[in-house]
Amino acid sequence: MNTVNMPSQGRLVVDSNTPELPFRVYSETTQGNIGFFFSAADAQRFAASGALLEELVLADKILKAMLNAMPKAKKFALAEKLAAEGISPDGMIRSHERSLALRRAGAQ
Repeated sequence: MNTVNMPSQGRLVVDSNTPELPFRVYSETTQGNIGFFFSAADAQRFAASGALLEELVLADKILKAMLNAMPKAKKFALAEKLAAEGISPDGMIRSHERSLALRRAGAQ
């Protein structure tokens, strides 16, 4: 049995179910089934996806708050460093790419 902690759903558990649908994702908080899968890997990815999305939303807020608190000189220095390392050549914190990913996932 594998578990994933997710603030909005509580603790999600991946366990065995039936031979027809051998793996399920179950919420211990709501006491309900979330989904059924043929492979353990698919069930685990599904269970983790919500937690990853919540982390991405929080990271977006943290990055924006940090940038708002930085003086312009520090922002330019950081942008140059990220571009030189090939991490973010077009936008310092990849805000547009992250916003698009969040919208596609239904978070914004």
